[in-house]
This record gives sequence, C-alpha cells and structure tokens, in this order.
Amino acid sequence: MHSCTTVLYTSMGMKTPKSLSDKELQRYSNKRNIPQNQSYFADTMLLAYIIKQDKPKQQKNDHGQPLQAIYFNNTNPYPISWSINCRANPRTFRLRWNSLGELDSFPPRGNCPPDSLLSQDSLRTYLHPVFENTRGLDAKNDYTIYVIYNRLFNRGSRHLISAIQENASLTNGKAQIIYVNTDRIFGEVDFENE
Repeated sequence: MHSCTTVLYTSMGMKTPKSLSDKELQRYSNKRNIPQNQSYFADTMLLAYIIKQDKPKQQKNDHGQPLQAIYFNNTNPYPISWSINCRANPRTFRLRWNSLGELDSFPPRGNCPPDSLLSQDSLRTYLHPVFENTRGLDAKNDYTIYVIYNRLFNRGSRHLISAIQENASLTNGKAQIIYVNTDRIFGEVDFENE
C-alpha cells in the first residue's frame, strides 16, 4: 500500500490484507467473542462464484463487499434483508449501521435491496467451520443471519457484529447468527492493482 493509503486505512481501523491461518482465524474469532459453534470462514472460491454470475456488475460489486449482514428466513432461498459497508453511513471514520433506523425492527430494512445473485444454499456451499466443534449449518430457526466480517476492516467488523447482535435480540431467539470471516478472500486480492 502507498503511504497515504496506509494512513487512511489505519485511521479507519483497517489493516493490511492478509490470508489468516487456521490458528489466526480461531484467535480472531475468539477476540471478537464469536461463539465457536457459529464461527465459519468463506472459501476463496466464493468470490469466483459471485463474479461468474450473469448479473449486473453493481450486484456483483455489492456481494463482494467486505462487511455485510445477510438475512434469510426459512421459507425463502434468497435474502429478505441485506446491509453492506459501502451503503452504511460513515461518520468520523466509523460506519453507522443504524443511522436511519434500518435495524430498529426485525427483520430490518437493511441498506441494500435484496437480490437473487446468492441464495442461502449457494452461500453455505462456500463456508467452512473455524473450529472443530462448530455445529453444522441447520435451518431450525425461523431466521438465519450471516455476518460477513474480517480482520481487514477490523473496527468496522466490531461495530457490525455488535449492531447485528443487538438487532437479532429483537427476535427472542428465533434467529441464529452465522459469523463468516472473509480474510482468506481479501488476502488474495491485489488492492494496488484493482
């Protein structure tokens, strides 16, 4: 990264892209207080799957964002609500996930229109457990929320996780949260030449 880029990234709580080892994924998951049985990482092929879809470029760009909250219910294969970092309200180097009351209800309004590029089954194909004791992905709850986070956007990940946990508490246990780390994907992207 160029020196100006490094200063900007650091001030926003961003770190240098890095593909995390299994131990580093476990350590970072524990640092974020993510329950081990809900902790997953995305296979690097997820990004290739998104890029290959015959959908508009903007949809593909939205699905490639580093911070996301994707909400599914158990009767619809596609998202019912979706929030991404580039549409969150930035204030003083912090993303405001609920600045317009998007997360005041459940399911939330989200800040990005849901689409049909990525179904829940397709997403699950590219998820792997971080810990050996991670339970299988099941659909016993009425809702499943996938929190896409990473070390790259360290501070933003912390705020997103907190905001979604607070939103999920509105369901009285009807929603499960699956935390998906994407550092292995972003560790392979060359940001200097993108």
